[in-house]
Amino acid sequence: MIKAKVYPTTETFNFLLQAAISDKKEGFKLVLVTWHKMLKMKVTPSVYSYNLLLRAVRECSVGSQESLKEVISLINSRSEWEPTPVLRNLLSKGKKKTSRFDKKMNSTQVALMTHSPVPLRELLPPVPPYQLLKFIRDGNPEPLSLNFSSQSVAAESPKRRLLGYLAKAVDLPNLVARNPNLKGVINIEEVGKRQDRLALCGGLVGILQDMNLYDAKPNLKTCTELMLSLPDNSAEEELLIEMMKLLDIEIDVDFCNMLIKKRAMSKRHKDADKVIELINELNLRMNNVTFGVLAFTCISKEKTKEFMKIMKLGGFRLNQVIAGSLINNATFKNDCNFLTYVLDECSRQKLKPDTYILKKLEDFRHKILNIYKLRDQDKTVPGYFLSEDFNKSFRKFSTYYRNWLRSQDVVIPEHPWGKFKYTEEEAKLVVSE
Repeated sequence: MIKAKVYPTTETFNFLLQAAISDKKEGFKLVLVTWHKMLKMKVTPSVYSYNLLLRAVRECSVGSQESLKEVISLINSRSEWEPTPVLRNLLSKGKKKTSRFDKKMNSTQVALMTHSPVPLRELLPPVPPYQLLKFIRDGNPEPLSLNFSSQSVAAESPKRRLLGYLAKAVDLPNLVARNPNLKGVINIEEVGKRQDRLALCGGLVGILQDMNLYDAKPNLKTCTELMLSLPDNSAEEELLIEMMKLLDIEIDVDFCNMLIKKRAMSKRHKDADKVIELINELNLRMNNVTFGVLAFTCISKEKTKEFMKIMKLGGFRLNQVIAGSLINNATFKNDCNFLTYVLDECSRQKLKPDTYILKKLEDFRHKILNIYKLRDQDKTVPGYFLSEDFNKSFRKFSTYYRNWLRSQDVVIPEHPWGKFKYTEEEAKLVVSE
């Protein structure tokens, strides 16, 4: 492109970022290199660039630790980048969008809006996410002691000032900033999790702050990618939601569904239930996917009864996916009463079981029967399965299960090895020999 005197644009680097993301093993490292090449060539990233960056954070690994450290060392080097004469000519002629980073600011504004080498802890103390959340909701900066002059604070809009404050209050490393902030980083060992990779990019508010610098307003896709890469911490997730409200980003039911699933998968069932309050607050309508992910949180018979009531009030019915999730929870908990209740609801709502449901039920039945065999052989089994309550509930379930299969006109498929079994006559012949 340089030889052809074609100036690379944001779209050019967006395609390069997409190519880097296709490498799931080392894509994150390649994205970092591409990102800094873009910044050095004075190309302004767009919201789509940040969405691709966050996708790399979520999907791609970093490769070997040695290669990552080499990339970080290269990014952190303070040597000036010298463009070739042809490219220098293109840079002087290219019409580039001016970012806030290139505008003249006083020293206080620079300390607020950029990752500068100024000792920021002297300006703002680092605070945890739950205090940042309280700061946004209360709208009062005084408890956190902002040390900016009244003139500079008045000149900044509340949203911009708050974004700047939050980014510096968290004070995380940021490998995607023009001047990378690696203060406090001694060594990098494991970056295998998506939340670790997000932390290297400045975390939640660090990303939003960088987007603010380049006038790249985040959209719902940006916030969804951020939410999926955040640590399993409700304070940070709620902080993201408050920031979305602050930035006038409309939250839809699909975002809420993914948040419920994320919390349910990390066993934060009470926090997942709280998302329903957010859905009601925003006047959103729940859909089948909402109940499908809420089913992950139903880990008891009592909770499932409440879940069924909410479904009925919303005008929804059980489907095979929701029933499969409930049965999976019941078999995992080894709760026969819970399992019987779910099967009874399936019958009442005339829901036919699919292969997944039948396999789960059969696997559970065989698991308990194998435990009983071990018990009869005087081998050690968990005490829970020896209790009279469990034995009584399992007998009740077994009786109900047989009748339920007949009512559903279901024939359990034979095991693939079943065709190799001897018939009764063949077995007698083998024994007689």
